Amino acid sequence: MKKETIQKLTIDFENIVNKQEDTEFWFARELMLLLGYDRWENFANVIEKATISCKNAGQPCLCQVFSPNSSKIKA
Repeated sequence: MKKETIQKLTIDFENIVNKQEDTEFWFARELMLLLGYDRWENFANVIEKATISCKNAGQPCLCQVFSPNSSKIKA
C-alpha cells in the first residue's frame, strides 16, 4: 500500500472516531463505508471471520466489543 494511501486512511479514521470519557470508538456503519463495504451483511461477515481468526491465533479480538446487534467498535 502506498504511503499516501495510508496517510489518507489514517486521517479518515481519525475524522470519524468518537470519544466518551477515556474510550475511543467508531460507529460500525461509518467504519464499513470507510472500508469500502456498502452492505452491512458483508461487513458483519468480515468482522466475524476476523474475530474467529483472532481467537484461533490466541489474540485479543473484537468479539469482546462488537456484536451484530451493536453499532460500535471500540479501540
